[in-house]
Amino acid sequence: MKYITIEPERLETRASVHEYFREIVNTPAYYGNNLDALNDWLSETDEDICFKLTSECILYMCDHEYAWRVLMVLGRAADVNPHIHISF
Repeated sequence: MKYITIEPERLETRASVHEYFREIVNTPAYYGNNLDALNDWLSETDEDICFKLTSECILYMCDHEYAWRVLMVLGRAADVNPHIHISF
């Protein structure tokens, strides 16, 4: 299993989010830089990944709109894909 501690400051903008996810997970070359593409990839991957969210990260995500949307994508993916996990 791959363990990733989410760096909340990397979730500020659309561009920074998708650049960050390209760095931390093995998104395919055709990956689109949008939340639908992230959701699709996370929902379908067979790579075991555990995203760790610290309390500071959660507070940040609650206060920043795009980061909040990323949190929702992570939650939906963890709900449908047994390879995706979230730890707090």
